Amino acid sequence: MRYTEVSGSKFAILYKSDDGPSEIEVGTLLSEGRKTQDLGKGWKLAWDGPHYDQGEPHVHVYRNGKELYSVNISGLGHDGSSGKEIHRVPLRGIQAKWSHVKKLIESEEADQLAENYVPLEIKEALAAVVLEW
Repeated sequence: MRYTEVSGSKFAILYKSDDGPSEIEVGTLLSEGRKTQDLGKGWKLAWDGPHYDQGEPHVHVYRNGKELYSVNISGLGHDGSSGKEIHRVPLRGIQAKWSHVKKLIESEEADQLAENYVPLEIKEALAAVVLEW
C-alpha cells in the first residue's frame, strides 16, 4: 500500500502499490500547479510549491522521463535526495532562479535546518513567485 498526502487538502489517498491507474491519478493531483522547464537533451525541471504547511518550494530533476533527484529552495534534499550531485545542465537551470543552490545537495542535519530555516510566510511568498513564473 502507498500513502500520498495531497497538497492543500485535509485528506490522503491510500492505494495499492501495484495499482498503476491510481498511481497515475495521484501523480496528476500532485502535479497541479507544477511548472515544467525543458532544458533540452532529455533534461527537464519541474518546479513545485510546498506540498504541506511546513514544506518548501522545490524542483524535481528529470532525465529522459526518469526522476533523478529533487532539491528544496533552501538547498536541502527533497524526497531523499540529500548527498547527491546535480548535473551541470540542470544545475544551471536551477541556479538561474535559485543562485544559492550548490552542486552537492545538502543533508537535513539539525544545524543546517536551523541555519536554513525560512518562516512559513516567506515560503508562501516564494511559492507564489515560483508558480507565477
